[in-house]
Amino acid sequence: MENETFVARRTESGDASDIAKLVKKSTEAIFGRINAEYIIEKANLAISLASAAKNEVLGHMAFLDYPSANGVDPTTWEHWLRNHYALPGVSPLNSLFVHLFVAKDAYQQGACKEMLRNTFMAAPLLQYVFITVSPGTKLVPALEDNFTAVLGNIPSGNTPSGNTPSLDLYVSHRHQHFPQLHIRLGRVEDSDDLTPILKRHTSDLSQMYGEHFMAEMIESQDSDHITFVAEVAGRAVGFLTVTTEMDLTVLDKCFDLKPFHHLRKALPELLKATPTEPSQTTPTEFLMGPSNAIGIQMFCLDEQYEMRSLDFLKQVFTLFVGYDFIILLQSYNLPEFPLLSYFSRATPTVGSTLDQELFIFHKCALLQSFSIRYATNADVLGVENLIKGLEGQEGLLCDLKKYLHAFRDPIQEGAYPLCVLVCVCAEQVVGVAIVRTEEDIDFIRAHYNIEDFVYFNYHHPSEHSHLHHFVLNPVFSMHAKFFLKEVMRLTRTDCVYYPLLQEQSKHRPHTVISALSEMVPIRPRRQIEYPGGLGNHAPSSRLHQRETFALYHSNRKLSFEPKLSINARLVVVGASDTAVSLIESLVFCPHLNFNNLTLVSTDGMPWGLEDDSYLSLPHSCCYMPHMYSLLGLHARVNVVKATMVAIDRSQKCIIVEDSDGAQFTVNYDFLFLLMGVQYPVPQKPHNTCQIFSVNNEYEASHFLSWAQKEFLQFPGNAVVYGATLTAFTVVQAMLSTGISGHHIHLVLPPGHTPFNNPSVEERVTRVLVEMGVAMHHGYTLIQGKREGTSLLLEAAADGSLLNLSCEILVCVDRKTVAHKGFKAMNDACLVFDERLVINATNHTNDPFIFAAGPVTKFSRHYRADGWSHANFNSKEVGKKLANVVLSELDPLAVPVDHYTHDLLLPKFDSPVVQCAMLPGGLWYLHIEKPNIGEQLDAGKGQVFVTDTAANGYFRLYINQYSQVETMTILSSMKPEVCNFQCLYGLHEKYLNNLASRFVEGLIPDLFSYLHEPWVCALIHDRFGDLVDEIRGQTSSSLDGAIYKEQVQKTLEDQDLHKARSMLVAQFETSTIKTRIRTSLFNFLQYNSYHLPMYARPDIM
Repeated sequence: MENETFVARRTESGDASDIAKLVKKSTEAIFGRINAEYIIEKANLAISLASAAKNEVLGHMAFLDYPSANGVDPTTWEHWLRNHYALPGVSPLNSLFVHLFVAKDAYQQGACKEMLRNTFMAAPLLQYVFITVSPGTKLVPALEDNFTAVLGNIPSGNTPSGNTPSLDLYVSHRHQHFPQLHIRLGRVEDSDDLTPILKRHTSDLSQMYGEHFMAEMIESQDSDHITFVAEVAGRAVGFLTVTTEMDLTVLDKCFDLKPFHHLRKALPELLKATPTEPSQTTPTEFLMGPSNAIGIQMFCLDEQYEMRSLDFLKQVFTLFVGYDFIILLQSYNLPEFPLLSYFSRATPTVGSTLDQELFIFHKCALLQSFSIRYATNADVLGVENLIKGLEGQEGLLCDLKKYLHAFRDPIQEGAYPLCVLVCVCAEQVVGVAIVRTEEDIDFIRAHYNIEDFVYFNYHHPSEHSHLHHFVLNPVFSMHAKFFLKEVMRLTRTDCVYYPLLQEQSKHRPHTVISALSEMVPIRPRRQIEYPGGLGNHAPSSRLHQRETFALYHSNRKLSFEPKLSINARLVVVGASDTAVSLIESLVFCPHLNFNNLTLVSTDGMPWGLEDDSYLSLPHSCCYMPHMYSLLGLHARVNVVKATMVAIDRSQKCIIVEDSDGAQFTVNYDFLFLLMGVQYPVPQKPHNTCQIFSVNNEYEASHFLSWAQKEFLQFPGNAVVYGATLTAFTVVQAMLSTGISGHHIHLVLPPGHTPFNNPSVEERVTRVLVEMGVAMHHGYTLIQGKREGTSLLLEAAADGSLLNLSCEILVCVDRKTVAHKGFKAMNDACLVFDERLVINATNHTNDPFIFAAGPVTKFSRHYRADGWSHANFNSKEVGKKLANVVLSELDPLAVPVDHYTHDLLLPKFDSPVVQCAMLPGGLWYLHIEKPNIGEQLDAGKGQVFVTDTAANGYFRLYINQYSQVETMTILSSMKPEVCNFQCLYGLHEKYLNNLASRFVEGLIPDLFSYLHEPWVCALIHDRFGDLVDEIRGQTSSSLDGAIYKEQVQKTLEDQDLHKARSMLVAQFETSTIKTRIRTSLFNFLQYNSYHLPMYARPDIM
């Protein structure tokens, strides 16, 4: 035991079984009957002590924000405690209650003390930890040593008023475990203790100012420059240096300081003299007084005391009585330290030239009178003043009036209960929250991955609340998470949800809440596109998608979970699928907040596009247009609509140009070049010809709009040039707008067609001919030459020339790097070899510039020229890039050895998808494995093809491992892309023995076969988890291991046919089959709201 190492950590759900084993009769005597999973799920804070070597749980302590006694109302416990016990300073802000303590006998004393110490470290504002027990109940020795009995202020033997039984109360104080720091003015001799601490953080100061600069700085203190020192046991462990000399004018230009009164004092006498003529001067000038802020110059604190940083601020305001604010400037690329978690971050203004973040702290945030209660009529004026100028304030005030009138919505609006809570400090309303009961919890559970954070079995439907409004004065932003916690306690709920709508609904409006960064974003779930004909076995209509929204969530378990802020400026250039995937991966990190995430794109992000907007272009189906509303990236990303024209690596900025030609700079700490490749625009053949480039939905929409307004009135010849899938979709889009096929010429340059499938190519060609579209195969556009109003083309076969009259030219041939992008990268001396060169970790030759997507290629030293991002799934490429970024920026990430990681190229597994609408209204879907230039279905396998009049052409390729590898569909029926995509990589046995059924002639139509109801479980978003669970059970169990050995031995010793019969017989009698059946039935039952069409034992 002496050499063992222990670690106190947050309790995980997987610890429940170990914790349950530690429960004894003495535990139940103190805390009642225990369900470990329930306690972990409900606890605001749960700490476990585990062995470092085995991660074995040796002790556990769970804390909630109300007493464990049944007779005490969780919403009013503070009144109960003040009335019956002599503890006047207790409040929900500084108190927690122990609901469970267990530990192994040999570790009880040490475990209890260590877990209490970690609790006070995790909650800096916490002052008291209580235990409530029935009268006469004896605590275990470990608790007795750390808790003191509290004497009641009622006569002994009397029962408290009401139905509340008498209880014994025990308390453990902060000073017993992790006391506040003693802060005093610095002395010269403190430099001996402080210099080594400072050197552990940086050695630059000593090199710049000498070894004794600390002593000189302390010695030179005056009334405007003060150094405060933290002392523990007679030793200096940290210091804070402040100054009153600051240039607030510069800060006011670079940051939005209106919420903080521009960091100046108000002058009431000047306010009274404000002229009535607004044209003479602005009222703001008359409100501006002298500085009201102190600036932090230097701060350093020993790591083991960092969570007590707040103690410095109390002492600073004690000395500088006339100031209300403390400010701190920090470079963007430096990680945040615990002190900054108490500060509010100022929003930089557009065009800010200051290369630092500004953090602001107001002394009112130190007040202990901060409390949350239900709103009353007297609070209306305070709420109106708080939300003045807020977008959506009318909806908030309307809900407030409904609450004050009847505590619920009107009957015609559903009569749903309303709760309005106000946050009060020094008798002033500084925050307001309005919640309703969450009525759509089944919908949320079905459409969002909320179960990553909530175990629904332990939460009653009434314990879920819906947050409509949440406003908190930015001065008190450090209390936002506490406010959310109190909302849940006072409304008797455990979970709170906030829908982030792209467009606010008039019915029950929401305001953009000020606590969004304290909540976690919930990923949307992939939905099954159900086949028709399910009847009564279809999912409930309550689960159908209504208005789309991004979902944010908080619960009790997250009350004390810190979120780390990443202030580094991440600038993403390009709105490609890779870029969106990178941004999504960063935004959905539950423990991180990226405060400076910027996207630079010519057309911005396609937030407002409809789902059918992609019909005029091939689509990768990585992000359908409605997905942007479900992700809610617009609330977390700054979008700059401009084009990058230059990169200044020395200044770490890019120069961008907007649509008006104005240029400005965007600074970065890390730059991501993800702009993809574009179709080049050829030289204009003659003055009357209109040339269009169709690279994205915006350009396609512009082209079609012009064609409808201009070309249809005076039709001529429209030439579409290119042997790409885009060329065929553009032709279809032109036909759909009413342009006759006789006016369209499709010119196909020499080379492969985009289909790589003769059957598909033949059918599409036949449709084009039937619609009158002229096709010219093997011709190349000769740029720079023209004859009158003609377009000059040259045949590759015999060199003959072809003149085409041309009023519209749409050039969609081979994509290349855009000229402006190439020039910017080349001028910045980034290595360019036909594409931008990167290594295996997506770094360019500049360590602060990453790149990914088809604009890149891997360095030649990998000897893998065909291994290009252009051949892989763009969403997967973005995720892998995000993993690299997080390994560098996430303080909790496991460090990556980039040298070792750079030796091998990354592996990509997700399929590449192409979906398009071709001429004749034919839907084309092609799903294949990531390729590096192989021919179609290279390798051994089976090909299955059906072609019916009703559902069209369907080609399925099963590889040599009997896995689905390629699917090609050409049909007038719109294919469910997500459904078919889920079948990729599955063994054909999952598809009801597809191979043998097809050979036997039982599958005349693959399209309809894969639309049958039995497929729904295979395309469920959690089917992969079921497969992994079964594999884990099979490989980890003893029977599974034995059976696996038997399989290997049998296959080696006998022929396959005889071996199969023997193995099937053994499997039928083994326990493995029972386990698999149990797992399958549990899966179907747990997901029955999505899969009601399956028969289960519980309904048979």
